[in-house]
Amino acid sequence: MDMIETPIRTASSTTPPAAPPIADVRLSLEQWSRLDIETTASRLAAIAHPLRLAIVCLLAEGERSVGDISEAIGTSQPNVSQHLTLMHNRKLVRSRKEANRVFYSLSDDKIIALLPLICCVAKVPEHPN
Repeated sequence: MDMIETPIRTASSTTPPAAPPIADVRLSLEQWSRLDIETTASRLAAIAHPLRLAIVCLLAEGERSVGDISEAIGTSQPNVSQHLTLMHNRKLVRSRKEANRVFYSLSDDKIIALLPLICCVAKVPEHPN
């Protein structure tokens, strides 16, 4: 895998804008349709890859070109484009073209709201023996 071992380099050190509160939180399985479950699982699966999660974290700071993402993450532009295509197909990112460059951004602020929770999942608590 082309994933780098060092932290992602970002163009700015500003914190991303706060995501709006999630008004429609569904905790009961009875409130989920099969389509809701399948769509949610598909979108989360698209983030559940180290390179794609790094791309999402980078895009949480703002729109970036494929070249900027490639440089920040430390992998090739074709590799980044392949991952962005998958995320675009699952409606996690949107794109816009400007001359010969393609810029990507997150398609939904709820994705930004998820990032702190995803980060918490990575920090497994120590259990006493």
